[in-house]
Amino acid sequence: MDVSRVTQAAFASQISYATGLQSGMSGTALQARLETELRAKGVSLSQQIELAEHYRVVHQNDDSETGFSGVLLEDLSNPGSYTLSLRGSDSPGLNPDASNAVMGAATNQIVDLVNFYLRLTHSGPVNQCRYSRTVDGACTNRNRTDISAVGCE
Repeated sequence: MDVSRVTQAAFASQISYATGLQSGMSGTALQARLETELRAKGVSLSQQIELAEHYRVVHQNDDSETGFSGVLLEDLSNPGSYTLSLRGSDSPGLNPDASNAVMGAATNQIVDLVNFYLRLTHSGPVNQCRYSRTVDGACTNRNRTDISAVGCE
């Protein structure tokens, strides 16, 4: 992977910090949304323009209660080439660090990531994964599809 591709991927990661992105959004509409959402986060106008000219939003998941956000982007200069931009919490009051300390990972955000992946890769209704841990430490999974990443050890 060349340095310019790594730089482009790093810029693309910033898009997951924006909310309210619509499928198909690119160009002026995407740049305006990025300006509204990312200016305060330090993303420069030239970076916003570069992102908006380079990518088209395929799908965004930004309504998670856990703070997880993901955006699937298509490269406009190479149709059929995609970048998945992800982030964890970016909201006050959400504390995945507590989950990281106790569980070793922000478990609910991992489940949100798996569910986002399932929605992107399957058509029609998709069983959504859920993860919960009882007070005594026993693990239960409800509505679980056969995905080992969500299983209990």
